Amino acid sequence: MKKRKIKRKIKYKKKKYMLYYIFFGIIFLTTSFLLCITVFFNIKEINVSGTTKNKKEKILDVCKIKKGDNLILTNTKKSEEAIFENFKNLDHVKVKKIFPNSLNIECEDASLSFYCKKNNDNYILISKNFRVFADNLEKKPKNGFLLKTKSPISNFNLGDFFKLEEEEEKKLNNLKNIIEEEKIKNITEINLENKTTKVTFENRVTLEIEDFSKAAYLINLSLKILKESISTLEEGKIVYLNSNKSLHFIPTKKPDIIKFQE
Repeated sequence: MKKRKIKRKIKYKKKKYMLYYIFFGIIFLTTSFLLCITVFFNIKEINVSGTTKNKKEKILDVCKIKKGDNLILTNTKKSEEAIFENFKNLDHVKVKKIFPNSLNIECEDASLSFYCKKNNDNYILISKNFRVFADNLEKKPKNGFLLKTKSPISNFNLGDFFKLEEEEEKKLNNLKNIIEEEKIKNITEINLENKTTKVTFENRVTLEIEDFSKAAYLINLSLKILKESISTLEEGKIVYLNSNKSLHFIPTKKPDIIKFQE
């Protein structure tokens, strides 16, 4: 009997101490949490970087973050969405918490990749991230290339992401990757309106691509032909014949055809 009583007392004491531990643990965690959201981790510094087109004050007004706000309670995702929605000339926005008391807002200004002509003869500018960041421009851009497509351009508004039909989008992405990887500067027009893709160099020589798996090779070879075999005044088109695996330059102002073996 005595042994049983002793065991019961021991169990009771263990439960009692356990309740104390749980109680004080809850108090400790609650106090720590309250201190974190009231006293500690309050924002003392906000850095905005990566944009030359937008003022820091305007960005902070839009995202509604200010010094003194609690870093833990700051909703970075909501702030990113607000900035991106309000500033159509940005390609990317990332808001980062830097503990214990700093916040970084990293922006990337939209830079021209290509442009399209609307029905009213004005232009829309599309960024590297496929965002429409300028609309209804009367003057033709000096940089980038003109994109001609079957998709209706008039449907796109400022801030929209540029979307094409699936096949056109694959071709455009492929060509953009080639242009960026090879750092090609003299492509002035890409035409995706027909089955044969047309890539125009320097507004005077057009490469016709039927087999798109050869696009990178044909573009690079065409650049070599432009540099080494065609005068700077000649105009015409470059055609690849799969039958004998050769490129042909056909001038628009001369009757002769210049052949280049693969």
